Amino acid sequence: THYPTVDSLGGALRFSQLVTDRYFTLGLDDEQKVWVAGGTGHSGLTTANHHNEFRPLTFPDGETWEGMVAIDVGNQHGCALSAEGVMHCWGHNDYGVLGVGTTDAQTATFEPDGSSAFTSTIPVTPHLPEEAGAVMSIVTSVDHSCAVTGDAGHVYCWGRNHKGQVGTGEVDTGDTAPVLTPSLVMTGPDTPLAGVVSLVDNSRSSATCALDASNTLYCWGDNAHGLVSASGSIASAVPYATQLTTGLEPIAQAVIGWGHMCVVAQANTLWDKLSCEDH
Repeated sequence: THYPTVDSLGGALRFSQLVTDRYFTLGLDDEQKVWVAGGTGHSGLTTANHHNEFRPLTFPDGETWEGMVAIDVGNQHGCALSAEGVMHCWGHNDYGVLGVGTTDAQTATFEPDGSSAFTSTIPVTPHLPEEAGAVMSIVTSVDHSCAVTGDAGHVYCWGRNHKGQVGTGEVDTGDTAPVLTPSLVMTGPDTPLAGVVSLVDNSRSSATCALDASNTLYCWGDNAHGLVSASGSIASAVPYATQLTTGLEPIAQAVIGWGHMCVVAQANTLWDKLSCEDH
C-alpha cells in the first residue's frame, strides 16, 4: 500500500479540509489552495503526474487552484467551490455528474485502463440557472452532485436518479434517464426545498441529505435501509424530515455512509453525542 506523503515539499501541510474516495484525495490548505494525491484523469492530473504525494492541483492548462473554500470528491469526480460562489467540477462524467447537459467528456480525455472515455481533465462549471444565485455548499456522491444556492437556500441536484437521489419528484426506475443539468429539489409539485444551509457529506450513497436553518435534517433517495424514512419504500424522490433518536437535536454535523448515517448533536455549544442511524 502506498500512502500519500509530503516529503518533497520540505514539511507538513495544514489542511482545513481533506476528502478522499476510490481514486484520489483532495486537500484544502489554510491559504485556500487545493492539493491532490493519487489518480490521473479523475483527479484532474495528466498521466505523467500520477503520484502518491500531495502536490498542488494543476490542470493541463497549467492553472493551479487557489481561492477555494470547499472541496468534495465523488466516486470518480471532484468539485471545488470558489470564494465567489462558483462551483467547478472535473473527472468522470458518466450519468452527467458534471452537470453540463451531457454524459460526454468536455475536454481532451484519456483512460489508462482502456475504459470508456467520459473524463474531463479540466474543470467545467455546472449549468445552474442564473436565478439560482451564488453556490453556498456542495456535495458529490457516487453518481450525482448537489449544491445549495442563493439567499433562499434552494438545493439543486443532477446525475443518476435511479433511487430518486436528485429529488425531482420522479425516480428513474429503468436507470436510463439521468438528470444532466442541475434540477431544483422539490418537496411538492410547486414547492422547492428551501432554507437549507448545508449538505451532508456523502461520497458512497445514493441518498442525499440537507440541513436547514432550523436544524431539521431532510433526506431523499435510496431508502433500502430506512435511511430516508420509515415509509417502507425503497426509494423516495422527495425530501423527508428525518426522525432521529430522541434527544439528539439540534444537529451539529452529519455524514452518510453506505446504508447508514451518523450525526453529531450539539448541546451547550459542545459536540457531545454521536448516533449512527440504520433502521
